[in-house]
Amino acid sequence: MRDTSRLDDVLSCHVGVRPTRAAAIAASTLEIVSVLARWEVLGPDRTVLDIGCGTGRLDAALSPLSGAVIGIDISPGMIAQARTRCAGFPNVHVLLGSGHDLAGIADGSVDLVVLLDTLPCLLLSEGELARRYFAEIERALRAGGDVVILNFSYRGDPAADRVDLERLTQPLGLSLVRAVARPCASWDAPAFHLVKSGCSSVRPQ
Repeated sequence: MRDTSRLDDVLSCHVGVRPTRAAAIAASTLEIVSVLARWEVLGPDRTVLDIGCGTGRLDAALSPLSGAVIGIDISPGMIAQARTRCAGFPNVHVLLGSGHDLAGIADGSVDLVVLLDTLPCLLLSEGELARRYFAEIERALRAGGDVVILNFSYRGDPAADRVDLERLTQPLGLSLVRAVARPCASWDAPAFHLVKSGCSSVRPQ
């Protein structure tokens, strides 16, 4: 099991925040970080790619627990906010994406891909877009790399989501190793954890 002292430091920095909506969002972000740490997909030697990074809240929280964090989003306004938020974190890099691929991300350069509430938009906007993104994710991941998804769709059927997810990812060598109905108390999003072929390590639940 990895040392969790860095995670404790990150969490302690947010104790005593006022119970506002912004504070609730911050607390939810830290809960997501805790889940990622518990699943042992973070580490100082790992590069994280956050697809649909928005204002960079997760990227800033992941910075102390990762070697490098890359956030990508298609909104120039969101990217501007993310760059402001993450300006004090030299290992965080924020990119404006095309919405069609992961251009600018080198082959085999990423250890963990995170998609938080991103796939529902890909599934709704264009039939082949999600398939294209998974191919791009597989390209960018190193062998044994991880993919963590929170919210595959908004239909409220995790079993159907799992079937569709495996249909999209198995041909690419991305294997589902964990499906959890609700890993976060503060958010009802189902989570899915996939691993690119090339790693046989046992993951904690």
